[in-house]
Amino acid sequence: MKHIILLLAFCAAFFGATAQKVDFRQPISYSKVNPTRTPTAAQSHFWYNTVTGIMYRYDKTVVAWVTYETQNYAEFGISNDTLSISFAGTTPDTLQGMTSANLSGFTLSTDGGVLTYAGTETKRFLVNYSVSFTFAEAVVVSAYLVKSGTIQYPTKTRNLGATAGNTVNSAATAIITFTPGQTLSLFFVPATHTGTDALTVYEANVSILEIK
Repeated sequence: MKHIILLLAFCAAFFGATAQKVDFRQPISYSKVNPTRTPTAAQSHFWYNTVTGIMYRYDKTVVAWVTYETQNYAEFGISNDTLSISFAGTTPDTLQGMTSANLSGFTLSTDGGVLTYAGTETKRFLVNYSVSFTFAEAVVVSAYLVKSGTIQYPTKTRNLGATAGNTVNSAATAIITFTPGQTLSLFFVPATHTGTDALTVYEANVSILEIK
């Protein structure tokens, strides 16, 4: 009976060890610079930059070092007194002239209108925007975020354009998935109007935070 119990215990330990199999046990490499060389199978696939405090892991899929559990985020908005878009028709147009406050894993175009995801992995982000604006005519004006040419409909808001100095406030929140290289822009479009009219933006802010 004792032998049977010992045999069962050995089998349980064996299968548990198989399920918990570890290929290598290696320390994390660290240095004052970022990793550049491709690690061999016997070398650590993790690297810590002691100056920046950023951890990297070697991704065999993309054959490159990528940041490990570093949260990506971005914030950009209006820095001038006002920004404006001139509409001669009803074609949507992006708001340009914004500046970035904090960027990690994103870049903002020189014209201040296009945010590009510079990360190496597909991730989900919580995105918020808020704006205040006036339009030359009291018509419905839509505001929304566009990801690489596709309207993100959860962010779309429709507001009655204010005249005579009255200001319209608009805001939206959405969860958006980004793949490397995709872009994000803030768009406006009037439903209808006559002649050439200006949309004047007094406040605008877009923030993006990676979520797990």
